[in-house]
Amino acid sequence: MAIGRSVADWPGGLQDPAEYKERMDAADQPRRGDRDGRGNLSLSTLKSFTGWFLTVMLDQIRFTEAMFDLTTLQQRYTRLIADRYPGKDRLPQMVSHVLRHGEMARGDARFVTGASERSARSDLGDLIGGGFLKSATPKGAVRIAFPLDYRERLFPNLYTDAAPVMPAAASPPMV
Repeated sequence: MAIGRSVADWPGGLQDPAEYKERMDAADQPRRGDRDGRGNLSLSTLKSFTGWFLTVMLDQIRFTEAMFDLTTLQQRYTRLIADRYPGKDRLPQMVSHVLRHGEMARGDARFVTGASERSARSDLGDLIGGGFLKSATPKGAVRIAFPLDYRERLFPNLYTDAAPVMPAAASPPMV
């Protein structure tokens, strides 16, 4: 990409790993005449870099927002649990509860699922054993875990080189 293109011409995101260094080097160009800033460096190339950098930041924010949207994350996680443990309909309920509330006391598992204490304890053991829930202590509250074996199902396109599926860009705020 040539220096001097307007910010509106740039696609979001990095094109390749070396692009950042190339853009930083371009931002350090010497002044181009008397009307290009006050110091030794070019103000126009600094503006160009800053616009590009902000575009990349917005792209990353949109991507992260899409990956960690609670509703879609919950849908992906409960589908994974349902596929992993067919016929155990209470397990997705527990995972949804923990995702929504951050953690769950072990004794609350039976209230969340409506199962007996013994069944709830067994279900909780399945989720902890599978790496889907974890706890700091053997009797402490459980919180969500993200097992690496299922990272692509839980966070599609986060660990791959495939093009991510993202929502359309929002209009920039008027200043």
